[in-house]
Amino acid sequence: MPHTPPEGAIFETGCHLHGAREMARSVRVFLERHGLNEQYASEWELVTAEAAMNAVENRPAHKLAEADVLRVMVNVWPDAVEVCVDDQNNHFTFPVDPHLPSDDSEGGRGLFIISQLTDSARYLRGASGNSLVMRRSRHNTGNMQDVQRGDSLETTLDMMTEELGATYESLCSIFRFSKEFGETDDVPGCISRWLHELLRITGATWFLMRRHQREDNSLRVLASSMHEAQAAAEVLFLAEDAAASVETNAAHLRSEVWFDNCTSAALMEPLTEVFGDPVSGIACPVQVSGQLFGVLTLGYTTPTCSLNARDTRVVRTFADFLAIQLSHDQAQQEAIRSRLLHRDIAFAAEMQRSLLPRSFPAVPGFTCSAMLQPAQSVGGDFYDFLPLDDLGTLFVIADVMGKGPAAALFAIMFRTHLHTQARHAATPGKLLARLNTMLFKDLDSTDMFVSAQLAWLDHATGSITIASAGHCPALIVDRHGHQVTEARCEGPPLGIDKNAVFAEITLQADQACHIIMLTDGVTDARNPLGEMLGKESIVSCLTQFASRTGDAAQLQESLLAVITDHVQDAPAADDITLVIVSRDLPVTPSAASSTFTPCMS
Repeated sequence: MPHTPPEGAIFETGCHLHGAREMARSVRVFLERHGLNEQYASEWELVTAEAAMNAVENRPAHKLAEADVLRVMVNVWPDAVEVCVDDQNNHFTFPVDPHLPSDDSEGGRGLFIISQLTDSARYLRGASGNSLVMRRSRHNTGNMQDVQRGDSLETTLDMMTEELGATYESLCSIFRFSKEFGETDDVPGCISRWLHELLRITGATWFLMRRHQREDNSLRVLASSMHEAQAAAEVLFLAEDAAASVETNAAHLRSEVWFDNCTSAALMEPLTEVFGDPVSGIACPVQVSGQLFGVLTLGYTTPTCSLNARDTRVVRTFADFLAIQLSHDQAQQEAIRSRLLHRDIAFAAEMQRSLLPRSFPAVPGFTCSAMLQPAQSVGGDFYDFLPLDDLGTLFVIADVMGKGPAAALFAIMFRTHLHTQARHAATPGKLLARLNTMLFKDLDSTDMFVSAQLAWLDHATGSITIASAGHCPALIVDRHGHQVTEARCEGPPLGIDKNAVFAEITLQADQACHIIMLTDGVTDARNPLGEMLGKESIVSCLTQFASRTGDAAQLQESLLAVITDHVQDAPAADDITLVIVSRDLPVTPSAASSTFTPCMS
């Protein structure tokens, strides 16, 4: 142990998943304040989140309803960092050598990530609780030299990317049925059709949906895969002195309950009376904001349950959406929908903000700036910077069709795939083709698309190569403001044509002093009379600015002033996003007039 006393902190919060995420963020901020670099602190945030969520998910059943505390202690020495996560788990054991779990495994990836991103992890048991003590050298900044370790982490990221796509494929069914719920008065019939779709997706044999009746605190059958169950199934009561069952346990614990041939026959009796013996499966509480609307039970007529991890997540998602729809029949429906909408938007807005770079890249000989001003609290615009060693920097701007959480979620998918393919940054046209292939199925099935533009700046030559997927042309001006180039690159938006080809154009250093990448929210910005700003005002601002000395941040201020003067107090109809790259060169004023040239790929 180091002899120098550490600088430490203790964080405490409620023992729930939201608290675990907040705790991880607090650890990252603490480490950054103590001089740890962003990558090192971010990796500790990931490790802490995985450890804290493990503590939450594995806490004993009798703790589920209690206000127990999640506690994390951080110690920072000159040469190492140690994080301790306390828990009350009775049966958890940290494996000696965690391996990457299989695709259908419910858990294990968190333990694998912890083992890969720390030097040591010890699980200490005690009479009053346990502690997972994780330690890592401050000299180990995450630049992994071990090839096998790097390959394992890359495999993990690839698997997460694949699971993201598979999840969205399953959710397409939910989106279709959500629309039907808003247009029908036959709630039980709609739910039955929806849950039959769930059987098809998961391969389960039967389902039984019970609705919670607050009047007598009971669970009564609302829909079933067997019509006989509507009449045959008994009413289950949730009073403390009532008989326990798989379904009532799920309702009381507000947590899913698994059952199979090892489960007590008495607990499964209400199900075996309807579906016969044997039965196996999962019972999920249908709840919103802690309010119970029912219990969804889904399973098989076999001794053991065949649901894999991915199908289990789909069942949970169906249960969550079902709760929202059932709330429409209750007096507080509007209040519940409002809370859910604000929660979803706040979560998506937080996710969208987290996608944006925290700082601008250091590009030799250039300054960079960017801004995103959403029309709503959550929009579909996105920008990013991807430095590739010392070779160059990729500048990215994109616009997902639509607004709100759905657009933000597709922006998350776009960014995820973009970063997994960063090695292709120097060929933006080929990179767009790869992104189109990876996103096409999800975009096509939900009738959405993404416009995007990628610009690769070569650090050695100063040249810039641009490719576009149906996005607004970038505007490029030379150092004197004489020549403005509109980079029109052929290529449709992502999600339109699976086999699309995306052309590139390259401008040499003397042609590109200031580069503006923008979304259509800039040129389409309207004043109180409904008149659009247009491209001419942006071009005029660009040429005037190029005739005097200024960096990217100053050019952004000038452009924002032009937009603000035009829009005045008119409400924004679309997101306004700019990415600006400016060359650090002294400018000699010139009175020569400027020309505007479209550059076609």
